[in-house]
Formats: sequence, structure tokens, C-alpha cells
Amino acid sequence: MNKFYLLVISCIFQFTFSKAQNRSYSFAVGNSVTLTGACAALSQRTSFTIEFWAKFNSVSGIINLIDFTGGAEAGGLILNNGKFNVDFANDFGNLTESSALSLSTNTWYHIALVYENRTVDFYVDGVAKGSNVPDITNYDGLGAPLNGVTNYAAFNVGNLVFGAQNHGVVNDFVGGIDDIRLWSTARTQAQIQNARSMELVGNESGLLGYWKLNETSGTTVIDSKQSGTLTGTRNNASLNQLPAFSGTLPVLLDAFTVKATATGIALSWKTLSEQNADYFEVQQSNDGVSFKPLTRLAAKGNIGLGANYSYLDRNANNGRNYYKLLQYDKNMNVNDYGTKVLVYNYQDNEIKLFPNPSAHKISIDVTPGLYREINIIDLVGKTVLSVTLAKTQNEISLDVSSLPKGLYNVVFLGDTQSATNKFVKK
Repeated sequence: MNKFYLLVISCIFQFTFSKAQNRSYSFAVGNSVTLTGACAALSQRTSFTIEFWAKFNSVSGIINLIDFTGGAEAGGLILNNGKFNVDFANDFGNLTESSALSLSTNTWYHIALVYENRTVDFYVDGVAKGSNVPDITNYDGLGAPLNGVTNYAAFNVGNLVFGAQNHGVVNDFVGGIDDIRLWSTARTQAQIQNARSMELVGNESGLLGYWKLNETSGTTVIDSKQSGTLTGTRNNASLNQLPAFSGTLPVLLDAFTVKATATGIALSWKTLSEQNADYFEVQQSNDGVSFKPLTRLAAKGNIGLGANYSYLDRNANNGRNYYKLLQYDKNMNVNDYGTKVLVYNYQDNEIKLFPNPSAHKISIDVTPGLYREINIIDLVGKTVLSVTLAKTQNEISLDVSSLPKGLYNVVFLGDTQSATNKFVKK
């Protein structure tokens, strides 16, 4: 009787960044960027997210970051004596604040403001700086739906303005700003962390507007969302400055797993987004040094939602199996997304299967709780019978009278180990 133990020994992720012409804007006193229509796009929403990178020349006092404005004033986001304050409709009359921050000058920070059902989450570099903070804005008479923000478009509050501020007690922002994103959804912490240091494709679900700030001339600020219409205007902010991050990941990987199944070792991986991706290559090794290609799978190419991929190795070796996942972009740059090790060890096992051979029924005795599933598989890998075991079950009888004569594998699957045995139908 045979059994194999499954052990994932190691996983090493190595990411190779492709290079991109990434830049940022530099702001002096009085400089600003106006994103026309961006605030109106938030009208009466119950959820949205604003993300951007900022580098401060000063972190003291009250500093403007975003002004919700147009023909009228609504409020915005400020850095107020070491905390973020936001007011969505009362022109800074009611301030919802983050927890205390520790910011330094001349350092890039990724800032995210997440609104959902009249609560606010603040993030700095993907770390929560206030979660589910109640929005204390007074929306009376401002056309706001239940759990949503005001009707900005109806009150002529159409724009988001970064930089300069017209309130005397609020200082203009001085420093750098890069990569502004506006979403119709409440982004999760994981989404913010995973995507903050990569350029988007532009077709991501829920993306309302995307301004990379990579322009090299002119005053137009391009909305890089696919078919985006929220074009902005640069008001004296300087171009061609060093960026907050250096480039793009052709593929942002969410997970890479290997596991034993009844028919072989199953590899699966999931991407969060893909850009200029050509194909994936799976390689296998017995010693972790010399790898051979097993298969190539075409990538989806340019997608903002990501995709799921899988491959089944039906010819795994007894002992250690090393699997490496490589991704090639259309320029033939290669990205190594890690190596995993899977170990089979075949040993004697106390599973009892009788009679064997059998023409009608077989009885199986097992240790209770060790296995959750039994599969009978023919020699071409097809599962012809599958049953589930209760945790307290220690025996089962299977009717095999309908099976064709021949040799079968009986595979026992558990949460921590698996086993296999041979059975002859006569």
C-alpha cells in the first residue's frame, strides 16, 4: 500500500521591472493642476477612491492637497498639522480626520482616500491611517443620497484641483505630485498595496480617470483611462521631474500555487493585471538547478482585471519537483515569478482494500479524519468513481460492478496528505 506526503518547501519571488518613461510634476507656490469634470464624476456616489503620490517640501502647518471646486467651493483634502483632513461639502467647515501621521520632506508617499457609505479610510503607502472613520460632513439640502456625497454637478462643483488653494489659512502645496487615479469603487487595502507602484493599463474595472503626469510639453494633462474624457490643465507646475516610481510591472502576480491532485501536480497562478504580456513558461527541475520547459501558455496581453491560469503535470517525479514560472513580454524581456518545490514520498500505509481483485464490491478501511475523498481513476486518467468521506468514517463499501475489467488507481485525498493504491476489476 502506498502513500505520498505533500510538502511545499519554498517559494522565492523575484520580480523584474520593465522600464517606462515615467515622470512627475513639481509644484511651487501658486502652481496647480485642474482636473476638469473629475469632481462632478463623483456626484451622489456612495463609494469612490482617490489615489496619488505626493512629495512634500514642508509638512508643517495646513497644506492643501485637493480642492473640490469650480463655480462654487465644496471642500477637499488637506494635511492639517500632522493629520489628513477631508471635507466633502462644507468648504472645510466639518473635517473628517485621519490618525496621526509621520511624514518627512522630500520623500514620495502614496496617498489613498477611500469613501464608502459615509465612512472614510485613509492610507499612506498602503498602510491604514484611519479606517471606517465616520464622515461628519453636513449634507442637508445638498442633494446627497442616503450614504452618499452631494450632487457636485448640480452645485457647479466640477473640478478637482491639486496644489494651490484660495483659502487664506491653507497653504499651497509645494513639492511633487505623480500618478493620480480616480475610481468609482471603494478600493481594498490589498488592491491599493498591489497596484500603487505600477502604471495601470487604463481599462481597469471602476476606473473613472487616470492622470499619469508624464507630459513633456504643453499645458494639457491627459486622462489615460481608455476613452477617458476628464482632461486636465497644468497651471505652471514644472514638467519632466523624477517620478514616484520607476516603471511598470508587465504582469502583476497575485498568487502562484502547486498542489497534488488525483491525476498529477496542478500548478495555478492568478494575475491582477497584465501589460504588454506575451506568454508564460512553466519549467521543472529535479534538483532546483537544471530546469527544463514543460509548457507555454499565452498571456492575455493587456488587461486590467487579470486572469487565471493553470497547468497539470501528469508526469511528476517521485521525490522533489521544482517548478519555476517565467513570463515573457512582447519585447522578449523575461520576468521570474518564483520557484516552488513539491515533494512526494511513497511509504507503506495502513489502508486496507479488499477483496482485490474484485468483480462486484470492494471494502476500504481507513483512519478516521485522515482522508476526505476517494477517487477511482482508470489508466488514461479519467475519474470513474468519486466518494466523500465523513470525518468520523473509518470504512466504506464501493460498488464497482459497472466498471470495465482492468487496472485502476484508488487515490485518497486529505487536507495534509494523500495516498494511492492499485485495484484490479475482474
